[in-house]
Amino acid sequence: MNYQKLETKLIACQIELTNACALQRCAECAWRFMQRPIGNMDINLAKTIIDGIVEIFGQSINFNLNGLGEGLSYPHLAEVIRYIGQKAPQGRIELFTSLIGPPERITDVCKALLEVNNNVLLATTCHIRDDEGNILKKTANHFQFPTVYNLLGNISRIDLHVATNVSIHTTEEDIKTFNDVFLPILGKDKVHVIERLDPWLEYIRPFAKECSDVTGPAVCDYPFKVMHILYDGRVNLCCTDDATVELEIGQIKAKEDIKAIWQSPVMELIRSKHNDLDVWCQKPCNSCGRTKGYLKR
Repeated sequence: MNYQKLETKLIACQIELTNACALQRCAECAWRFMQRPIGNMDINLAKTIIDGIVEIFGQSINFNLNGLGEGLSYPHLAEVIRYIGQKAPQGRIELFTSLIGPPERITDVCKALLEVNNNVLLATTCHIRDDEGNILKKTANHFQFPTVYNLLGNISRIDLHVATNVSIHTTEEDIKTFNDVFLPILGKDKVHVIERLDPWLEYIRPFAKECSDVTGPAVCDYPFKVMHILYDGRVNLCCTDDATVELEIGQIKAKEDIKAIWQSPVMELIRSKHNDLDVWCQKPCNSCGRTKGYLKR
């Protein structure tokens, strides 16, 4: 069976500014299995990381401001967005959010996105039910889509999407209500009902009607293309490993650490294993839905 080996070229830096979340018990999320203490990234560390990434990899790097937490729980989110706008105006800013947070922070974040010149992917997820099948009251009462749409909905460089995820608890009425609300506003190309869930190293499989397992041997591009940084500066292999951090690569304390970690022998060995489709003994890759199709598994 043919497949394409990958070359190492960083295209995105994924920064977990916080692992706090107001919802906590969404049926489709691994947050409730997290074994790490709750914390926020020091704003000076965030700026150090942004500076280092831009100096090493250039101004066109994408900054994905997501981890296992809710970005709007981070008190300095707007400041970070403005800083990226100054340092990497050619890069894209990506923010995945449940739109649950202080109204004044959401407004400030929207204003920051208006001030920068970056292209933006703003992907909002309407989390409907918890892991026991109950309606999430914070979503029902505090989902602040109208504020975001009124400020950002007609800005061409801001790609605004809304999604909901289908778990074993999702009802047909849930999906109908979601579509009835958002399809008339955004249209079918930007409204998504996600039926295949990320298994999150098997944590979410019992709650999914279907999982997004990759059955072909395509090489997982995360070790080659994305650096994933936790709020305390630790670098783990990817966001799928955020609940337990089975594979910590290193820790960023200064700009120089970024290049050293990205080019480290540990990362090169992991890349070699993926290119050889041989991760059966490599945790956590050997229990990930992205590598189900690897020939030597």
